Amino acid sequence: MVAYALEHGGLAQVTAVMRSNYDAAVKNGIDIDSVQWGQIKAWKPSPYLGFINTTNYPIISATALVKSILHPNTLSQDHTTHVDTQTGEAYKCFTYTFIMRIITMTESHGSEVEVFLDDLPPSTNRYTYEGKEQLHQILKIEYDRLGPFPQSEPSKSNLEISEYFVIFIDPSSFDQEFLLPDPIAGLRLFYNAALHTLILRMSTPEHSRVAGALHTAISIALLPMELDEAIQVYGGVNVPVGNGNVKQPDGGWGPIRHTHGVPKRPGVVVEVGVSEPETKLRNDARMWVDPVRGEAKMAITVKVNPRKSQLKIDTWEWDEGIRSPHATQSCVIERFGDKTTVSHHPITIPFEYIFRRCLDIPREADIRLEKQRLINMATSVWAAQEL
Repeated sequence: MVAYALEHGGLAQVTAVMRSNYDAAVKNGIDIDSVQWGQIKAWKPSPYLGFINTTNYPIISATALVKSILHPNTLSQDHTTHVDTQTGEAYKCFTYTFIMRIITMTESHGSEVEVFLDDLPPSTNRYTYEGKEQLHQILKIEYDRLGPFPQSEPSKSNLEISEYFVIFIDPSSFDQEFLLPDPIAGLRLFYNAALHTLILRMSTPEHSRVAGALHTAISIALLPMELDEAIQVYGGVNVPVGNGNVKQPDGGWGPIRHTHGVPKRPGVVVEVGVSEPETKLRNDARMWVDPVRGEAKMAITVKVNPRKSQLKIDTWEWDEGIRSPHATQSCVIERFGDKTTVSHHPITIPFEYIFRRCLDIPREADIRLEKQRLINMATSVWAAQEL
């Protein structure tokens, strides 16, 4: 019924994996007797798969089942994958855990990017890459339009404060133009190779102040540990995030010296949002902590309210139990008149998340962003907003 409803409603293309009666279903279709849909005769899903070897009881693992269902290139195509099983509750639950991992990855690669593009203000410029000279013209147009640090003034409409522009560019051209040692000043980018889509955002004072304040706080915390010069900063650095995609975080840290087997990439990243919705930040966080894509141990998202004195900070980590990311800490900093409140403090960043190793000597410790440090960061952002 799920398969029929999705296809009949034009919402999805359904792959049917026949556990039994495969030949009969291919030849005659499937008869359905439904209270909602009535009598349906000889309905056939788009494709059938009959190559999975099963009997009346499961003889293959959930992993093997789902891998058989999904085409090897599914994750690089723009599909959301739903899998429904009818093989007993215990097996269904075991299968569901693995399936959720696949669904999470698939949604992030296509549909979330397209939804975000659809939600951008109509004034957001979109270009098709035509060469190096045209790229320079695009950058000049956008710098002239937004300036290196556009203000997100509360009085202006979203049409005026959009910090984004989009370039449709093939992977080889993207590699030549944007995978350079020195990032383009004042920009943050995300490239989706499957969609040939490059999303660029001009950094605002709010973005810079949040990322700068967090970096200062971490550096100060590392001083007594004599590790303030032992971290690599990843703000604005191109980081591969799987399937040819590339993302630049607003901030990030990892060890300068990497032990064998430890990836050379940030262990903790920061994403700051001003005009974009919280859903965009959550999707970014989900991508960063995914052990296959971003590979970070923690993502810190900071949502700056463009219209009032409020910041929301969330930390995100990967939960191996449910094979999905979840928020581990949440803090709202607000100012009412002369009073500033902090809903939760401190915000703790585990030492091992940044340095990819355990605490080694007594002076090493987790990093704690205490109440006053959080207030100072928020105050500097509100000053930039002139709130």
